[in-house]
Order: sequence, then C-alpha cells, then structure tokens
Amino acid sequence: MTKQYILSSKEASLYNQAMLGGKAYNLAWLSRYQFQVPDWFVLTTEAFDLQVQSDKTEPWIQAQLAGLNQDNQQRKARSIRKRITQNELHADLIKALEEKLATIEDWQTEYFAVRSSVVGEDAEGASFAGQMDSFLFQKGLSAIADSVLKVFASAFNERALAYRLNKGMTLTNSRVAVIIQKMVAGQVSGVMFTAHPVTGSYKHVLISACYGAGEGIVSGVCNTDEYTISLENQTVKKQIGEKDIQLVLDTQAGKGVIQTNVKEQLRNQSCLKEEEIKALVQLGEQIAAEKCAPQDIEWTLKNGNFYILQTRPITSLPAPAKPIGETVVWDNSNIQESYSGVTTPLTFSFASRGYALVYAQTMRILGLSDKVIKEYQQTLDNLLGLIKGRVYYNINNWYRGLSLLPSFKTNKADMEKMMGLQDSVDFVQDRKLTFWEKVKKLPNNLKAVFNLLTRFRKIDHLVAEFQAMFQREYKRIDRQK
Repeated sequence: MTKQYILSSKEASLYNQAMLGGKAYNLAWLSRYQFQVPDWFVLTTEAFDLQVQSDKTEPWIQAQLAGLNQDNQQRKARSIRKRITQNELHADLIKALEEKLATIEDWQTEYFAVRSSVVGEDAEGASFAGQMDSFLFQKGLSAIADSVLKVFASAFNERALAYRLNKGMTLTNSRVAVIIQKMVAGQVSGVMFTAHPVTGSYKHVLISACYGAGEGIVSGVCNTDEYTISLENQTVKKQIGEKDIQLVLDTQAGKGVIQTNVKEQLRNQSCLKEEEIKALVQLGEQIAAEKCAPQDIEWTLKNGNFYILQTRPITSLPAPAKPIGETVVWDNSNIQESYSGVTTPLTFSFASRGYALVYAQTMRILGLSDKVIKEYQQTLDNLLGLIKGRVYYNINNWYRGLSLLPSFKTNKADMEKMMGLQDSVDFVQDRKLTFWEKVKKLPNNLKAVFNLLTRFRKIDHLVAEFQAMFQREYKRIDRQK
C-alpha cells in the first residue's frame, strides 16, 4: 500500500486521528464544516514514521522511553530531541513537501505556520495545549523543512513527556503529524472557551485576547483582555489588561516572531469591539453545537475577519457554582446485563418503548386513571437514556413514577436493590401529604390494594392466559419467508 506522507485539508477529512494527530483531525473537521480556516495541509504520522525508522532512530527512542521517570525525563527528553534534529528531513519528505508547496500560488513569498499534531493530543480526556513547539512566519522550503524536524522532536520535549507520565498515557508509541498552514498575521488573536473554565458555567463564554499572534497568550508572554459573555442576556463583562507587548513577525530575521511594544494609546483599550465579541461568540456557539461539547478555540482577527486556527474539547470543567436545572442521575448497574456493550439507536428505541408501556400498564393495573398516566407520559418515555452508545436508567424519572403509588419510601428502597444502586439517590422525594390529601387518595389506594390481591389470587390463570396469547402470536409468524 502506498504511504500517504502528505494530505490536503480535503483529503485529511477521510482519515482518523492515528494518521492526522488530534489537532489536524479537528482542523479537518472545521474545514469540512466550512468554518473559515486558513489554508493548510498536513504531513501525516506516516511521514514521522519514515523519518525515525530510516536511520534506526525509532528503536533507540523506544529504549529511552522505556526507562523514563521523573528523575531522568529532562535528560532523556534533551537526548531524544538532539537525536531527531541532528539529521536532515528525509529526502522523500523533502520531495513531497516541495511538490505540495508548489501547488500554492506564490508559495516562495508566503509565510506559513508549522504546528504539531500529536496522536492523543486535543482528545476529550487530554490536551497538550502549549506543550509542543509551533513555528510561525516560516518562509521557503529550507525553513519549513527545518521547522518540521523541530516539531517532530517537540513531541518528546520535557513538558510533553511529563504530561504523558502524569496522565498515565503511553510513552512508547508517541507519534506526531505536522500541520503546514498559511500564516494569517492577525491584528488581534486569542482563545475562547465556550463554557467558563473557572466557574464551570455552560451559560458563559470566556474570551482572552491580545494584540499580535496568539502565541503570546499560549506562552504567557502577553497580557490580555478578558471578556465574560452571558449566553442568556448577551451582557459582556470586560477586564481590560495593560497590553504592553505583542508578538509579530521578526522582519529583521525574515521569519519567526519577536516581541515588540504596543502603541501607548492602544495598551489600555479593549482590543475587541462589542460587535466583534458577539460575532466571535456566535462562531463559538456554532462550533460547540456541532461538536456537542464545550470547546477551547484558538482564533485570530485580521481586517475584520475571524479565522479559526484550531478547536479542541475542554478537557476539565469544574462543577458549576450555580447549577442550572436539576441534577439527573444515570445508572446502568442492572440494565447492562440486558443491554451490554454498545447499543444501536434502533435497539434503544425498542427498549425505551417497552419500558414505557410496561410501566404504564403497571400504573393502570394499580388503579391510576388514563388522565394521570397521560400527564406523566414524558416521564414514562424517558425512563431510559442512551449515553455514548450505552443504555442507562434515568433514576429521577423512575422515582417520579414511584411517587404516584402508595408506600413510596418502601418501593424506593426495593427498587434501589433491584437496580443494584450502591448509594441511595434522594433528589426526588415523596411529598408529605396533609390529612385531607391522604383521605382523598384513600379510595385509589384501596382500589390498588384490591386489584393487587385479586390478581395474586388469579395469578396461575393469568400466566396461562398470557402464555396462550404468546403462542398464538408466535405461530402467526411465517418463518419460511
């Protein structure tokens, strides 16, 4: 099979994270959904494999990583990076890189950003943000090729290895792809969290912004403005910093970035206008809605246009200080025996309907009117939930159903045992009735008791009747078709 060393942004949408790394995978998603992303292509993890396997560097790296610990990680990281960067980029990769660049108009005079895209990076449970090296404003084949090598090596820098150690992630299969992206020299850049990373609120967006390149925020060099936006009433709370430094193109060197002073009159002004903040929030909401998860988004603003540089899931959010709505408990201790593993939506729809019908029939047998059952139809239709492909009980709704029946406390304890719950859940509690409310419910309670006793007395006949009905229906099915 032909190795795929370089993929365009369109081609990349056909491949997974093992080929693209986390960042490029998310960029491919952004491009596919037609968000405004600067033109890019990617050197795949197969390119990395070729580089480290061609001179037997890979087994040496694996041997170094096998004995890695906190005491020797600095020395080993330095040694691995030196080994990778002391070689030139493989001739096949140079050729592929030059051919791809040649398809870009005026590529010799264009500036590019060269960024890492590590396998496992920007995943749901981990984010390597700011831990691998990026090289901005790179121009010409030689500079870009040199930056690619340095990005390969940065997958093994001390920060990245320490992060993997702390997260318990694998060390011996570190693979990296490299993104080559047209450089957008934004006047303002920053990051946006579509849920507030400090308060945990899903109803607030946090934007950090600085002048120049966003690397100033990632590296902690530049002071920022911070904007907290309420998604309920669109109010914006601003915290304006003294933005005295920005990162811009190093014109003297002809590549890379350099710290320069921000003009005095701009330092204490908001670097984003009100309408720009609202436009950026709208973009963030669209991305988060399509991703079905809060996002950490890097962006830049040039001449009034926002460009999305990357998006990743927010890997850690605190519990909201003021939770919105009720706490819902999901549990699968018991039901996983019936629906083990991943369940398809079709199977789930059958299970959900079956539980709703059985629960409604039980209510009807115990004397509840059709009017009451209809009022609780939404509860009955949501006794189960499908979460990441697995079936769970919605414990809150099971308890709501129980609250309609006599002896809630006893029934609740029995149900918890039946479901295999380890801890009692007390978000839904029985309401203490007044004397007259108890008198009002007495006829229904007596009716329920009578119905139960009657059916227990006729249990053998009812079972035989059900089995006969089942056999009739079973035999109606023509199994030869």
